[in-house]
Amino acid sequence: MKNSKKQIKNESIKTPEVPKAPAMRQIIIETNGNDIRIVKAEVSGGIELQAILIILLENLKNKKA
Repeated sequence: MKNSKKQIKNESIKTPEVPKAPAMRQIIIETNGNDIRIVKAEVSGGIELQAILIILLENLKNKKA
C-alpha cells in the first residue's frame, strides 16, 4: 500500500518542458550543368519548399552586392 502511494506521488511530479528549436530540414539538389533535380526535400509541402528556395536566392543576391 505504501509503495503505491509513492508511485502516485512520483507520477504527479512533472519536470517543466524546455522549448525545442525547430528541426533543421535538408534539401539536396543535384545538377549536371543542364538539368536540376531535387533529390531530397524534408519539407511539409511545396509551398514551404518554394519559400526556402526564395530565401536562398535572396541570400545569394545579397552576398554578391
